[in-house]
Amino acid sequence: MPVPPSVLTSLDVARKTICDGLAPVAPCHVPLSEALGLIAAATLPLPAPVPSVAQAAKDGWAVFSADIAGASSYSPVVLPQTPAWINAGDDLPANSDCVLDPGQLSDEGAFAEVFAEARPGEGTRPAGCDLPSGDSPLSAGRRIDAFDLAACRRAGIETVAVRRPKVRIVNAAGRGHDRTTCQLIKDRLDVLGALTFLEDCPNHSEEIVAAIRSAPADLCIVVGGTGFGEDDRTVEALSTSGMLLAHGLALSPGRTTATGRWEGMPIIALPGLPEQAFGGLLALVEPSIHLLAGSDGPALAMRSLARKISSTVGVSEIALLQSHGDGWMPISVSDLTLASVRRADAWALIPAASEGLGAGSPLAAALLRPRDVTGS
Repeated sequence: MPVPPSVLTSLDVARKTICDGLAPVAPCHVPLSEALGLIAAATLPLPAPVPSVAQAAKDGWAVFSADIAGASSYSPVVLPQTPAWINAGDDLPANSDCVLDPGQLSDEGAFAEVFAEARPGEGTRPAGCDLPSGDSPLSAGRRIDAFDLAACRRAGIETVAVRRPKVRIVNAAGRGHDRTTCQLIKDRLDVLGALTFLEDCPNHSEEIVAAIRSAPADLCIVVGGTGFGEDDRTVEALSTSGMLLAHGLALSPGRTTATGRWEGMPIIALPGLPEQAFGGLLALVEPSIHLLAGSDGPALAMRSLARKISSTVGVSEIALLQSHGDGWMPISVSDLTLASVRRADAWALIPAASEGLGAGSPLAAALLRPRDVTGS
């Protein structure tokens, strides 16, 4: 039976053992249909504006505003010839600078009569309104959203360079091979833009080691078997194979999380219970994913606490927060049940040296649901 460690490893030290030396993975090109939610690997400045010339913003008559100055229903302006009819999205003809509504011009007689004047640019979309010259539809390190993809399509871009870390998830949860926790982790990392592979593994040391070594990845996550029960074999597997770096973190939830390395590949072993695993996921796994993807990190929101947070000195604790007017209302500290996580809008890490935060304290919290990817 595994023996609990006598000294817990600080979260800062655990992060250092995992994140030191991590660099963004090599870019790969994907079609736009597969790019939503991934991290852009390059900024693409455009040599020309999009659209390159002014376009019609509506169906109507393309005219030159100076030619119809003063036109009204009482005093129509007569044009020597009927102007061009254009549809929304068409390029403006060279001899026009605005678009009239259909009912503002009559071409039934020998001449065209205009019954309203228009300002220069009225009814048009100016050149560069979608993408000015030198602008970019993508910014390196930013998560690609629906608006970025629309800009790429407008610019005629069909594929984009992204960084997509490969993550192997090994389910070593023990009896029954419950997939709830590892599937939650997979789904979460898929949303963050990782390319994940999930496999089940018997909770035997040799099988766990073999699963870790079975295929190269940028990060390996082992789920389950990190506790101190007679069926917990993950830490034993890491230790006997020389992979183990730390076991037992000063982190709540997630105290039995372990870290390791194999041939340069970082390994994070998470507890089997969802609430315990989610602590290690937020505090260790996601920072690693951001580094590997070369991303700007999680979206943060700075708000004041609506109620104080109490914390235990010596342990890094995760606080779940809910939007409350223009502030953050703490839902729970160190209690990451599925019910509380589903209610939460954001989370924050309370450092080990802190006793907590008072009501009204400013707090930068990481949003739990990446914006624009889920439509929020």
